[in-house]
Amino acid sequence: MSRFKLVVTGPIACGKSTFIKKLSGKRALSINNDEGRTVALDFGRCNLSGIKIFAFGTPGHEHFEFMREILVQGADGLLVLFDSSRPHTFSTAVKMLQRLLNKLPDTVPFVLVANKQDLPDALDVEYFSLAAGDSFSIVGTSAITGEGIGKAIAVLLRKTLECIPAM
Repeated sequence: MSRFKLVVTGPIACGKSTFIKKLSGKRALSINNDEGRTVALDFGRCNLSGIKIFAFGTPGHEHFEFMREILVQGADGLLVLFDSSRPHTFSTAVKMLQRLLNKLPDTVPFVLVANKQDLPDALDVEYFSLAAGDSFSIVGTSAITGEGIGKAIAVLLRKTLECIPAM
């Protein structure tokens, strides 16, 4: 695998654009409205151990679901962000994930990302892990500081390798 299409999705204002900017060294493209909200996509890229990662961020508003469905086509993996300082975004993220998984092959791996762990009112990853049970892998990050971004990508890549059939 030398190229990897990563889709970063989740509810509004959970840090998807900032995540992609941090991942790509701030060299990212964002198509935003006057309020700074993503209305089409974010795009960034980086190299990780010889793997070219092309990251596409989706808009978070519900009425942009059609854009999420377009952007996930051909995805090699999904990171579904939610704002760990606003716990209701966790259930919204899970619902978004379930809708997207209905559009993708079963082999596309995903990881839930508890973003904004740097905020004082953020709930610990363990809180969300208990709520999810064994159903989901959840990684904590801060898109602002970059903390945990590498771990989220590593967990997703590991899951990708698990989905490749043995020869």
